[in-house]
Amino acid sequence: MSAELVSATVAETDTYFGATSTKEFESTNKTLQTITWEQDFYNLRLGGNNITLNATASSQMDVTYTSDNENVVKIEGNVLSIIGEGQTCIHATQAGNETYAAITESKFVYVRNSDACANYALAKPDKVSKRAGDNMR
Repeated sequence: MSAELVSATVAETDTYFGATSTKEFESTNKTLQTITWEQDFYNLRLGGNNITLNATASSQMDVTYTSDNENVVKIEGNVLSIIGEGQTCIHATQAGNETYAAITESKFVYVRNSDACANYALAKPDKVSKRAGDNMR
């Protein structure tokens, strides 16, 4: 058995925080598997609905979920509940067996306070006032 470190970095943008993840992989004679998880958790709102997590393993074996910070999101079975404002990571893990190697896929979670925008009122298009010099009819 040998171990390799692999790092992945996502650059910060105007919309998203940057992040780096490093994982140690051990080389074995087991069959590698993948986890497919096409959900994003970048824009959750405090007070939002529970989310059913849907990661699947290529081995067809069960996937389990964990949260790094249960003050932000809590996971019971495959249901994510929004608990508080903040950021954390959640993980989908397939533990492997005598045939398949274990694997974990991680996702960044960002929960914002939904009340943060409550003080902003949006004008209806038919209520927009005309300014001097506008050529609106």
